[in-house]
Amino acid sequence: MASEGFVPRLVILVVVAIGITVLVGVPIAVVSWYVGVYLVSRFLAARFDVSVANVVFGEVSDGGKDSGGSGGSGQEEGSTKLAQQAPSFTTVLALLLIPLVLISFDTVLDTLVAAGTFEEGTGWIEFLGLLGQTPVALLITVLAAIFVLGRPNASMATVTKIIDQALGPICSIILITGAGGMFGGVLELSGIGAALSDSLANIGISLILQAFLISTLLRVAQGSATVALTTTAGLMAGPVNAAGLGDFQLTLLVVAIAAGATVLSHVNDSGFWLVSRFFGMDEKTTLKTWTVMETTLGVSAFAIAAILWVVV
Repeated sequence: MASEGFVPRLVILVVVAIGITVLVGVPIAVVSWYVGVYLVSRFLAARFDVSVANVVFGEVSDGGKDSGGSGGSGQEEGSTKLAQQAPSFTTVLALLLIPLVLISFDTVLDTLVAAGTFEEGTGWIEFLGLLGQTPVALLITVLAAIFVLGRPNASMATVTKIIDQALGPICSIILITGAGGMFGGVLELSGIGAALSDSLANIGISLILQAFLISTLLRVAQGSATVALTTTAGLMAGPVNAAGLGDFQLTLLVVAIAAGATVLSHVNDSGFWLVSRFFGMDEKTTLKTWTVMETTLGVSAFAIAAILWVVV
């Protein structure tokens, strides 16, 4: 999440050092991923048969030769489908890291400039910041994917056809994301977040539970994790400053806010539809798999943060 600027924004709003946030947050993220994603995904995989759709890799083969048939070609005569070998894990990982690294340039540099480490307006900072803009970083990633995955194995016409096939699912996701963002703006302007924060404060529950609940409710209401994160951080800034918490506790608050913004991904979340459309799952199956996994991930992270909050 740090690559999208979530954690740096939270760090600035909650006023905590980014170094200790990373040192504490990364181990919590690893443990919560193992429990909430890896173990849960293995449990769900035994109950749901979800194949990788052709829109992701095309007709995928294991790289071996087909021994069937007297012709030995592995394909029926006249077939126009091209069986493609799935890319290696290293290749896929490298492509996934491109936008993460590029976007990190922008978010990390913004944080360092705000802290006075670098001077604002320097040429190389502006250039790296441009590369870190989300549209630019994603465009660079798409071009890299075309030349790494597409061009060595297929003609440009075939690559273009694959890209065209991806536009259908993406268009519906864009529409849903836009609607969710608009609704999130309405919620912010209505003041419902501040009213919710005041109500929870009057109940007398701990700050870390307040942060988690507010973030969760905002996430469920409007779908955007970004809106839930930044809005919750802004609402919690006053009570947190008044409480005089140490850096470690502030870091746990950041984790709790991020955890709340992760849980219960459903039909108003663009990520929900991204998974649903690209894996060919209906809404019911996506709710039983993706939503469950996102929820266990967030709850696991919050549980670890809450335990550390009490113990330390």
